[in-house]
Amino acid sequence: MVPDNMKEQLALSVRSIHWSYAIFWTDSATQPGMLSWGEGYYNGDIKTRKTSQGIELNSDQIGLQRSEQLRELFKSLKTAEISPQTKRPSAALSPEDLTDAEWYYLVCMSFIFNIGQGLPGRTLAKGQPIWLNNAHSADCRVFSRSLLAKDLNFQTIVCFPFMEGVIELGTTEQVSEDLSIIQQIETSFLNSLHVKALQHRHQGSLHTFSGHKIKLLGQNSQSVVKKYGI
Repeated sequence: MVPDNMKEQLALSVRSIHWSYAIFWTDSATQPGMLSWGEGYYNGDIKTRKTSQGIELNSDQIGLQRSEQLRELFKSLKTAEISPQTKRPSAALSPEDLTDAEWYYLVCMSFIFNIGQGLPGRTLAKGQPIWLNNAHSADCRVFSRSLLAKDLNFQTIVCFPFMEGVIELGTTEQVSEDLSIIQQIETSFLNSLHVKALQHRHQGSLHTFSGHKIKLLGQNSQSVVKKYGI
């Protein structure tokens, strides 16, 4: 299950450390017991910017829009692959618009991992973070996307377990292992979940309180009418 605000949280996390992307891998809806793409946010280089005419966006909105456009393009290409005779659905982006980093991010959407296999699958099975340097030269048995990372110049990949799934962060830079980065992001996610839980609890309390008031009003309506003449 993907939390409602997962994309926004991924955005906050990856922007705070200036990495290229963040992905949340979660239990596959079509293949239970396997991890598939749940949500993602792209924070890397952009070659061609496509926006709605006349609408000015801030940097946060541009990032969210680009991530949506990349997801839309993936779905469009997937449909064309499954049904070659069917006209490919239109998308804001075309493959020619993408940078290498965007291609890497888009291709990741097609991956599915058995628990215990691949970087996300091993992370979930172990219940511990995995920090992979030199991802572009890693053994395929360790990192199944190493050839993709080599072709598209990704060097550091980090995964850590979160909410029965796995959060993955990637960058084209070589970054030495620093567990404080993972702790910082985990804390940010947990704080967000805590705030959301408090909001839901507060809303539930308001509904209960309102229902109680309506019930009391119904019970005492006759006395209210007599006392105040309404």
